[in-house]
Amino acid sequence: YSIATSLDQKKLLSGVTVATTSHPDPVKLGPGEHDIENVTWVHHAEVMYMTQANGQGILGQDPITSGGVRVGIFNQERTGRWSDITQGSNKTFPVDMFGLFLPNLPAGSRDDFRYMYTIVPRTTATDAPAKAQAVTAAVSGLMNTRNLQSVCIQQLDRGVLQAVFWNTTSSEFTPKSSFCRQISCSVPALVMVQEETIFTGAYALFSVSNPLGMSTGQQLVTIQVLGQALTGKNCRHTADDTDPTNFVSTVTVDTSSDTVNTVGQTHTVVCHAGDAEEH
Repeated sequence: YSIATSLDQKKLLSGVTVATTSHPDPVKLGPGEHDIENVTWVHHAEVMYMTQANGQGILGQDPITSGGVRVGIFNQERTGRWSDITQGSNKTFPVDMFGLFLPNLPAGSRDDFRYMYTIVPRTTATDAPAKAQAVTAAVSGLMNTRNLQSVCIQQLDRGVLQAVFWNTTSSEFTPKSSFCRQISCSVPALVMVQEETIFTGAYALFSVSNPLGMSTGQQLVTIQVLGQALTGKNCRHTADDTDPTNFVSTVTVDTSSDTVNTVGQTHTVVCHAGDAEEH
């Protein structure tokens, strides 16, 4: 069987423009169905849909930062009946529709893990080219496999890293192009690290959720952050082995207190320079 990924389907509310790796200047599409290769972004009704691919095809070693993917688009009149999906009227009526999807891929194909997409709201057609460049520079897909998915967003003095660990056994992840050195999980977990430099120093926010609520044994998420000397109840720092003038801070989050009634709750550790507290 094959798999198609739908990015959006809605009423057609504006023109549709597309940029590709071979034609970076956006082109407005006429009505119809379109199958387009190497698409980097699509714009419709104040929303930009960016598609990024890993040009090397070696996920986990090369971040997904550039390249386009094949997409399907329709911007035309479609007909339908409410009775096809519910007990409503069986009268057929026409509606101008917009649809954006990634065409069918064979199940299990490595291509399933060579792309990512980013949805950027509040974007005009005029702003789209500049915003696309900014997003491409800031957003990196660090890992996209069956066991781990991770994205890092870095802008000026702040960064956000998000990772989803699917394994039911211990996992370690060493992100590239990120302010995090390593993340270790003993359970499936959703992890977010937010780092920001402020006038008085630096702080970092670590959020962890264990959606399965496994409550036996010690369930820990350990996160190492470069360049910040953070201390506190759940955080310690040491000198970097390769650069004694730099620091490596290690934060530990324990989710073993989760119960059936608190499955999926978020555990948050907020670290400041010289202080840390858990919520």
